[in-house]
Amino acid sequence: MKAMILGFVIMCVCSCNILVDTSSGVGSYEQDCKNPDENKIDILFIGNETLATHNLPKMFKDISCSKGMASSVFVSIAGDFDFEGHDSLPLTEELINYLEWDYVILLNSNDSMSYDLDSVNANELPMAKSLVDKIYKNYPGTQVLFLQDIGWKEGNGNVCPENNLVCDFTGHTQALVASYESLALNTGSKVVKSAQAFEYVYSDTNIQFIPSDLWQAAGVLPSVKGSYLMAALIYAEISDSTPFDAISLGGLSRSEAEYLQTIAAQIQLGI
Repeated sequence: MKAMILGFVIMCVCSCNILVDTSSGVGSYEQDCKNPDENKIDILFIGNETLATHNLPKMFKDISCSKGMASSVFVSIAGDFDFEGHDSLPLTEELINYLEWDYVILLNSNDSMSYDLDSVNANELPMAKSLVDKIYKNYPGTQVLFLQDIGWKEGNGNVCPENNLVCDFTGHTQALVASYESLALNTGSKVVKSAQAFEYVYSDTNIQFIPSDLWQAAGVLPSVKGSYLMAALIYAEISDSTPFDAISLGGLSRSEAEYLQTIAAQIQLGI
């Protein structure tokens, strides 16, 4: 499988620069955190192009920094890789064993999670368990979070011929929610509810922008607004608190960012 492979660390410390080791494909991004908490948390993201879009892990770090939560964030991104690809990717295994992670966030390919639930349990659950086992072997205290991918605006046309549930946005969302809930249930993990949040915003009469603006033009990958919503959901889950009033707005207007912050707390935490 031809794929873009990238590993890097986003660290919340005391300066602003980029360091890249081109021989290893691992770099670091460092940025000042205002009044950070005393205890820094270490987070590893494992996923694909959805994470790379608008640098979602950095969006999360910026939100958390602006809320006073210091973090170091490492990322293993491999193009359109699924869990099977990451399970055999040396960079991913190297990063899993690099630190005693507080959190590891796992994102599977959209197609892989869009099949019927029996197929997902047969094909994706073993790969998810393999990754989670490696994570716990490295450090049993790690909390694993499955980051739901988002329903596509017109449904997943790639899988639609084999699973007609995913032929439109609502059905695609339902399939993704069920698939990720199954992985979490069977691995003792938790879910970051991106798909539910997109569905809520898309139908919300109080939305602060055009609903289709959650996606890029093709209706597949998240827009800046969509990535910001996903980052805010991750912050809500990890901090167990609302991202509301985060100074970092991700390039959005304050009203747009605060609306998405509110939705993130509502969907992820029920507040």
